[in-house]
Amino acid sequence: MKKLAIILPGSAFAPVGGYKIMYEYAKRLAQKNYKIIFYYPERLMYLKRSFFKVSVKFLLSMLRHPWSWYNFGDVGKKIIHKVIPRLRSEHILDSD
Repeated sequence: MKKLAIILPGSAFAPVGGYKIMYEYAKRLAQKNYKIIFYYPERLMYLKRSFFKVSVKFLLSMLRHPWSWYNFGDVGKKIIHKVIPRLRSEHILDSD
């Protein structure tokens, strides 16, 4: 099974166009026997956010899944979502 990592720019608790498209791609690839891992870094290097704002959003993502607004259907088991504090190589698993 091939593994694909998709990095999105943080959590989105409401439907967003770009996220919806990536979720649809992931859903269709999962139907073709791919294992998809989504990463949601809460603090990107190029974005300047306050520590408080980043911390609150990170804690919210632990309480409520930011992808809950999208229905992945029966292939949802092949799709993994990981909220990570920063975009660093030690947080990203090996993938194809």
